[in-house]
Amino acid sequence: MFPDLRQAAADYAAGHNKLLDAADIVGAIAATAEMIDAVKQLKDLAGDAYHKLRDVLASVQEETGATGISTGSVVVSYSRKPPTIVITDPSLVPDEYWYQPERKVDMKRLLKDRKKGPIPGVDLIDNGEPVTRIRGVSK
Repeated sequence: MFPDLRQAAADYAAGHNKLLDAADIVGAIAATAEMIDAVKQLKDLAGDAYHKLRDVLASVQEETGATGISTGSVVVSYSRKPPTIVITDPSLVPDEYWYQPERKVDMKRLLKDRKKGPIPGVDLIDNGEPVTRIRGVSK
């Protein structure tokens, strides 16, 4: 339907006899972007179906008591989650269980401030890498 995007761009840039006009390349880019969006939507639908099927399987295993099933390509096991800690009163938890989180640099704030001016120990580099962003448009 549309020419191969890489080949179309290469032909356009090289000026070969198979020269395609800009509209062909734009069309190929648009079609590719739409395919990427469609794949993302399919991935989301598959994820939803996966979670629903997993819930149904867990329910059937719980009702029947089938804790383990093995086929040639998959092993299914069913067990209870381990106990979870719930802190009811943090002031009563002994000191030995507390720790300080590791210090981390606030990269967003550092970038924002560095754009305004120099900051000791910090360089701002422009990697110049192009980025393609694709967003679905609601219709």
